[in-house]
Amino acid sequence: MKNTKKKKGFFARLFTRPKKLVVNITPENKYLVINVNPDGEDLVEALGMSLDKADEIGKAVMIAFVNHNNTVAVAAEVSPLCTHSNELFFMTTIISKHQMHLQRENMMHGIINGK
Repeated sequence: MKNTKKKKGFFARLFTRPKKLVVNITPENKYLVINVNPDGEDLVEALGMSLDKADEIGKAVMIAFVNHNNTVAVAAEVSPLCTHSNELFFMTTIISKHQMHLQRENMMHGIINGK
């Protein structure tokens, strides 16, 4: 059966999504990651984050990697910027992706330099 549901264009999604995510934090759900927008085409949309907040966390992670060579130290430096579990999940995903990128670079450096 063919999916006949038409996806909204980028600008339609941009202007129709919620402007601000409101998460009611209770002791029972304070560590839950919430799929705010199941139809979101990327992680930021699915988590209900603003692009500004995603950029802020992403830049802070890159700066922290310059200051530290340890992912836990990076997370400790950036985590105070996170206001709920969705942002913390986003931060750890960015850290993981950056760490994998660094490992690939180191591996390629070793192959090219014969080490």
